[in-house]
Amino acid sequence: MQIPFFIRRCQSGIFFEFRRCWFMKGKLNDILQALCEASKTARAIPVVTEFLHECCARSAVEAATGSSVERNSALTVLVEAFRDGDVRRNDLLFIFALASTYGAGYEEHLAIASPSLAAILANYVVWATLLERFASAATRTRLDELVAAVKDQLVGIAGAVAEDQLGLRELHVVFNAKDRFFDLLNCSGAAAILSPAVLGEREQRVKDFDLRLAHVQCYTNFFCGCGIKIDVGEVRSRIEGIRKNYDLMKVRMHACEFRQSLPPFLTPCSL
Repeated sequence: MQIPFFIRRCQSGIFFEFRRCWFMKGKLNDILQALCEASKTARAIPVVTEFLHECCARSAVEAATGSSVERNSALTVLVEAFRDGDVRRNDLLFIFALASTYGAGYEEHLAIASPSLAAILANYVVWATLLERFASAATRTRLDELVAAVKDQLVGIAGAVAEDQLGLRELHVVFNAKDRFFDLLNCSGAAAILSPAVLGEREQRVKDFDLRLAHVQCYTNFFCGCGIKIDVGEVRSRIEGIRKNYDLMKVRMHACEFRQSLPPFLTPCSL
């Protein structure tokens, strides 16, 4: 590649053939590590460096969308293959984080935006590693901005839970993966915002709300629909409204409103 003749014809000749048939065989993460090492030794030849970086990105996406073992091994390779602050590592990790979170359609999410809480928790190992290493980064690469957006989202959700202001849909997401959520908060340096005791109290309150709502709905559907002249139309309408808007409801506020809206004969099983 040091010969000018080959450098001038890389894109139209040699690299074209390399792209048509994958020229390295073996375990995916061994290939990724070899490509990362090769890209570091080819810095003097920009056209080769660019090509190898493209190959690294392709292998990183393949690993990110593969099995959990391949994904976790590739993450280790990408973190350790380059020195801290290397823009190539940050660029590869940015693509890897998106591909592991969104799958093959990751390119639709290249604009900086935090994934959903459910997607972050489902891809826990990747985000825990990135938050631990890059949450306090002084640089502003695409990776840094993405990690900062994820951190801000986690901190915001934790604060909303602590203040009893989070909607029920996201509350259930937190409840279903609370150990992972607390680990990610800790990796973000924000563990003090929310305690397990407070989250446990919120979870129990939501369980009570869901159970009593189901009891009232059962009462109005079965016991008040068998010819007995009891007017429960307003209660049914209220329950339907709750079910329709459940995801965005804040349980403390709406539990109180729901209780006040019930007629006296439903008080024993009301909220």
